[in-house]
Amino acid sequence: MVERSQPSISRMESAPDPGLEHVPGSGPLRPRHVGQRVVVRSRVPGETGPSGGPAFTDVLGVLETWVDDVLTIRTADDELVEIPAALVVSGKPVPPRPSRISRVSPEDVEREK
Repeated sequence: MVERSQPSISRMESAPDPGLEHVPGSGPLRPRHVGQRVVVRSRVPGETGPSGGPAFTDVLGVLETWVDDVLTIRTADDELVEIPAALVVSGKPVPPRPSRISRVSPEDVEREK
């Protein structure tokens, strides 16, 4: 028997209001997360994935709006991506991107030793 680990992105359950509920305890993505960095997995309508099932895509960025069951996410390259909530399979807030200024180079780490 193959043991499978918990997915890093929680799976959404069917709900009367699509895109609002997740598996309990998984950190659900909700409209209150507007302004936060999120990752969202959604179905790609009309496309087939490598296994023959539905195709999925992931978007990482800041949740700009959640209006009329459409999520708008601004990616790192400043692209706005609109995703209908009905196509969202999973999603969650993620930590902010680390600051480039606060990163320490490998050379600086070696000098500290």
